[in-house]
Order: sequence, then C-alpha cells, then structure tokens
Amino acid sequence: MLDEQNEFKANYQGREPEKDGLYHEIEFRARKRYNKLTENGYTDENDKLFKLIKALSKHFKSTPDTIKDIMSDFNGSTEKLFFHIAELHGQNKDTIEFMN
Repeated sequence: MLDEQNEFKANYQGREPEKDGLYHEIEFRARKRYNKLTENGYTDENDKLFKLIKALSKHFKSTPDTIKDIMSDFNGSTEKLFFHIAELHGQNKDTIEFMN
C-alpha cells in the first residue's frame, strides 16, 4: 500500500496528492484486501477444525461434542491430541495407528 501511495505521489501532477480521492482509494483497496484475506483465513481455519473434529469423532467412535470438550482443555500439538484421546478411550498409544 505504501509503495503504491508513494508512486502515486511521485507521479501526481497537482499540489496535494494526500488530499486526492484516488490516493485514499489506494488505502481503501488495501484495507479491503487485508480484511478479505483475514476473513478467508478464519473461514479456512474453522473448516479445518471442524474436519478434524469430525475425523477424530469418527475414528474414536465418539461424539463431536466430546472431542470438542477434550480439545478445549488440551494444550499441545495435533499428534499429541490424537494420542491423548486414544489414552482416554483406553487404547494403547504404542500400538495405535494414525487416521488414513
């Protein structure tokens, strides 16, 4: 955004480029792009989380709500979460296979 605004100022023919509507439009477009990327990031992460919950609940034959409760109290990696849930379900973590 700043590069584009600086280029606009360098090529501007008038006296006060910062007061020009096109100058402000550059910032508006940049903020709009940022907000859209952030929104898409949140949506993508949310989708991945729901897919993980669904896969774990299917693998361990448990309800999604149970998996969510376990995840909310857990503080570790996804791999450690998998082994933690396996232990809670009475499975030996040394012989358990990962999800396919």
